[in-house]
Amino acid sequence: MPSLDVTIYKHVVLGMVFVKYVSDSFETRRQELMKAFGDPGNDYCLGEYADDFIEEELENRDYYTEKNVFLVPAVARWQYILALFMVN
Repeated sequence: MPSLDVTIYKHVVLGMVFVKYVSDSFETRRQELMKAFGDPGNDYCLGEYADDFIEEELENRDYYTEKNVFLVPAVARWQYILALFMVN
């Protein structure tokens, strides 16, 4: 395994901490939205729409930015990155 200089290592680690933080914030907001979409008493309720429409709606940037949360693309989410490393 190649060794990393400390100055480079800190950038790698800080980058991963940031990815984990924004991914966790995104996932928390996503779970809130999923509950809201199914709650008839909520303004965001989507009623009886198909699951694929809900999945599409969950990728709408506006739902996240209104709560100051980054919209994290699927390939940049922590679980996806973790799965890449778990394959080996």
